Amino acid sequence: MRERFLFKILLKIEMIVLRNMREEILLKNLMYVPRSMKGGTKWT
Repeated sequence: MRERFLFKILLKIEMIVLRNMREEILLKNLMYVPRSMKGGTKWT
């Protein structure tokens, strides 16, 4: 019973971490894409 509870907690933590990582990657991609598209003229 207790092991199942711990397992659920671990799964929730893993989901949160994966979601945060995915959001960070998406943010980095959003920052990089306009720079490569416009050659960095607007952002520098």
